[in-house]
Amino acid sequence: MRPSTIRFALLAAALAAGLATAADDKEHKNYSFSPSHFEAQREAIIKGMRGKTYRELSDEDRDTVLAALDRMAGHLEGVSQLEELDKRVQTTLFNDQELVNNLLTQAAADSRLICRRETFVGSHRSTNVCLTVLERKRLREAAQAQMYSMQGSGYLPPEQSDVNPRPIRQRPIP
Repeated sequence: MRPSTIRFALLAAALAAGLATAADDKEHKNYSFSPSHFEAQREAIIKGMRGKTYRELSDEDRDTVLAALDRMAGHLEGVSQLEELDKRVQTTLFNDQELVNNLLTQAAADSRLICRRETFVGSHRSTNVCLTVLERKRLREAAQAQMYSMQGSGYLPPEQSDVNPRPIRQRPIP
């Protein structure tokens, strides 16, 4: 086999690996990529971005995904097979597909809902608290920042690791 044929086969296999989409608001899925099914996959991705599947996708990442999908749609217009496209266009499609896959996979992981039974201070009753992974991370970081700011203002004693203690020398017992 010639090197160009091997590269083309690898690119076609990579493109067939899947374009990340969401068929419904419940889960993130990978579909096999084909030009004839691209519009349906694109609509499923957009539907997932409006729903709960990708709710933690930032506005900047949302714009990036939509721009990549528009570029892909432009390249695939009137094409029924990938072999009809120039090698450079195939590479561009592959790169846009990887960009979409990476952003949507991370957003789906961050948007996963986790419910825990928690008891609030002053109460003996426990309740279900459901937050996304990213919401829990934001709350944890905000609590840490608040603790650090309280330490700097004198409300709390500084941590032992922030202070450079001198070693205590013991006197010999007479």
